[in-house]
Amino acid sequence: MTDEERQLLEDTAENLLLLLRQWDDTIAGMQVAISELYRAGMMTPERKAPALSRPKIRRDLMSHANKPAQYLDGLIDELDKWNGH
Repeated sequence: MTDEERQLLEDTAENLLLLLRQWDDTIAGMQVAISELYRAGMMTPERKAPALSRPKIRRDLMSHANKPAQYLDGLIDELDKWNGH
């Protein structure tokens, strides 16, 4: 195996590991979002805004930990529209 082939394999492996970590973060974000949607659907309108704050906090924590949070960003934007914000 040449040095160039070895470097290509190492780069590919690193990129695959990064992709898997991002996928895990996306799934974690979806789990939070789905559970919060369920909870919010069972509450009065006055209680929906506080319920939306939990995914916002999770998104902020993920962002501060340099974890991808784009899924939560989009979802929170959409939920804010539903709540009239």
